Amino acid sequence: MLGRGPSASTVAKLETCMTIYLRRRAEVQCGFPANAGVGLAGGANITIEASVLGEIDPNTGMVVNIREIDSAIKNAVVAPLHGRYVEHIPGARDLYPTLENLSKFAFAAIQRLLGAEHHLAFVELLTNKVRLRFHPEEAKPAMMLVTRTYDFSASHRLHSVALSQAENIETFGKCNWQNGHGHNYILDVTVTGDLDPIGQQIVDLTRLDSLVEELVLLPMDHKHLNYDVPDFVHLNPTSENLTIVIWQRLLEPIAELLNGNGRLYRVVVCETARNYFEYYGD
Repeated sequence: MLGRGPSASTVAKLETCMTIYLRRRAEVQCGFPANAGVGLAGGANITIEASVLGEIDPNTGMVVNIREIDSAIKNAVVAPLHGRYVEHIPGARDLYPTLENLSKFAFAAIQRLLGAEHHLAFVELLTNKVRLRFHPEEAKPAMMLVTRTYDFSASHRLHSVALSQAENIETFGKCNWQNGHGHNYILDVTVTGDLDPIGQQIVDLTRLDSLVEELVLLPMDHKHLNYDVPDFVHLNPTSENLTIVIWQRLLEPIAELLNGNGRLYRVVVCETARNYFEYYGD
């Protein structure tokens, strides 16, 4: 019988105490059939991350003994999965082999071995350009997030028509240089929603890729944002504004793609290794 996690009273107690997440990861190689529609046909390298939420034990100084969670991940997921096709895993043979279903299987299997005394908060599966989080919530429907990562290069000049030239130089410094400067941007697009009953996915990644390619990458990649992208004719192309513009471009098309069963959850733009911008809508 699968562990059901902590009781509602235990969760309430955790929320009022000093709590912390402990995240552990493991690597596994597995296979997906070509018709699964997950873009991972054949072999795939998957990182499994399990996060336990809890109060720090005053005696040990730990939320959970790391050996316990490592053992749970290894025995519940890595051992039965490594080197096999997903549909051949005992306990997962009746699941359509998608990352979404694999994350639900991994969560239940890890929670079973951890036991009800530990609160497994969520499980994430990571591939080269996909991050999928399964996050069950006791008082709400379980949430599943799929994040797809893209990259593009673009240049911009930070310059506001509301400021004088001197004020622009003072505010933006070298980023106000007349000819602009460039960045290699990393873009994360996260969607959430219900599993499609046929494909057992939140979103068809191929169709999502096409949408982002059409609405964001082609118009912006190797372009000068100030001069080549209409959104920034009168709008200063800061990364804050860039993040919101990408959100606005994708919001309705993704809602149409998901046909009312999901939505755009988050857009993240990483401008440099030190500059990171997130937007969740108004």
